[in-house]
Amino acid sequence: MGLVVPLVAVQAVVILVLNLAGRLSAETALGAFAVLAVASAALAWPVARNVEMLGRWSGRSAGQGVAAPPRLQPGPLSASLRLTLDCVHRALAERDRRIGGQARETEHLLDALPDPLVLLSRESQVVFLNSAARLLFGDVAAGQHLSRVLRDPGFDSAVERVLEGGAAATGIEIVVTRDRLDRFYAVDVVPLAGTAGERAALLAICHDMTGARRTEQMRVDFVANASHEIRSPLATLIGCIETLLGPARDDAGDREMFLAMMDEQGKRMARLVEDLLSLSRIELREHTQPAGEVSVPPLLRRLRSSLKFDADERSMTIECAVPETLSPVRGDEGEVEQALYNLLSNAIKYARAGTAVTLTAGEEERTPDHLLAARGPLVWVAVADTGDGIESHHLPRLTERFYRVDTARSRELGGTGLGLAIVKHILSRHRGELHVESTPGTGSVFTVWLPAAAHPQDGGAVT
Repeated sequence: MGLVVPLVAVQAVVILVLNLAGRLSAETALGAFAVLAVASAALAWPVARNVEMLGRWSGRSAGQGVAAPPRLQPGPLSASLRLTLDCVHRALAERDRRIGGQARETEHLLDALPDPLVLLSRESQVVFLNSAARLLFGDVAAGQHLSRVLRDPGFDSAVERVLEGGAAATGIEIVVTRDRLDRFYAVDVVPLAGTAGERAALLAICHDMTGARRTEQMRVDFVANASHEIRSPLATLIGCIETLLGPARDDAGDREMFLAMMDEQGKRMARLVEDLLSLSRIELREHTQPAGEVSVPPLLRRLRSSLKFDADERSMTIECAVPETLSPVRGDEGEVEQALYNLLSNAIKYARAGTAVTLTAGEEERTPDHLLAARGPLVWVAVADTGDGIESHHLPRLTERFYRVDTARSRELGGTGLGLAIVKHILSRHRGELHVESTPGTGSVFTVWLPAAAHPQDGGAVT
């Protein structure tokens, strides 16, 4: 319509001039105008319609990606317009293909980086998270506000300053709690140059400082624990040495007695240092969940075999009823074995002589209500003994370092007070949990819950 009206108007002016000049009569001029108007409309209408369709198509392609080209009206110039339209469509499609390929390559590169990266818009909305960031913060959809990723006043203030035109902010300390474990990060917030009007305005890079923090804390804890627990055996050793160098120098009987005491206290110190180092190593890696698989039935067979001598010394038996086809658990085999060894060894030490220690195991698809940290599907292993049991007020503190229900008996049996603390931190690293049930005078059941690496199957049992 926009092309037809001006053309008809020009024709009308020409005919009017010819009529005024006497070249055409009024009837002839009117007839000529009608003929020319109809012919012009018939010729110009398809061209105008096609141009309008091309305009709308180019608008859609610019705002929403390349749209399918429209079907042009047949008429003058339609073949040329179709040829031009096809060339433009191919060029736009190739442009979008290259842009999409570059975007995918960029995402792959960002996903390959070990540090969590978050791209934010000028409205503090999430534009992109790489795989490390999704693992840390969870699945956060693009377009959601920054507060869905992390709520930290220092980090929020740094983002606001950078968006307002400030310089990059570096070394912002944040704490992220996942699976009831704290992880420490130093975050750099960097503005992205040349992004005016685009989605991504700044980049947040998270550097994991958990290992360094845990190493520092490990040193502090080791010095504190060692100085507290080693003081007593060390004082005994010094006293024995002074006695041997003095009054008992020539007394064979006293010499044998004091040497035996020195041997006992020296071994006690060695066990204590070994357990402290073991606990420190586990705590250092506690924030990193193992990715291996551990088959439980053969592991329990090895434990039963290795502790059989200790059980025989107390006329005890170790009974084992574990499904042979029990699903493997996700974890580190050495650490899982250490946790179960500590529990089975404790059961043999503290149960009544001549009784049986029972090992049972199973699987649960859903997390039982009494668990706080572990999440299903889970594999459980229970160690049950027939002993004196534990009073209920002791149960919440059993996994504390150096906490003993019966201090004298624990030291007499060679305990360091760290066995259950080691079990707790191993399970924490594996995203598992320890559950204890005990009845005074009857016995105790220590149950380990670990994430399953496969679904359960039917089968026989290990006996």
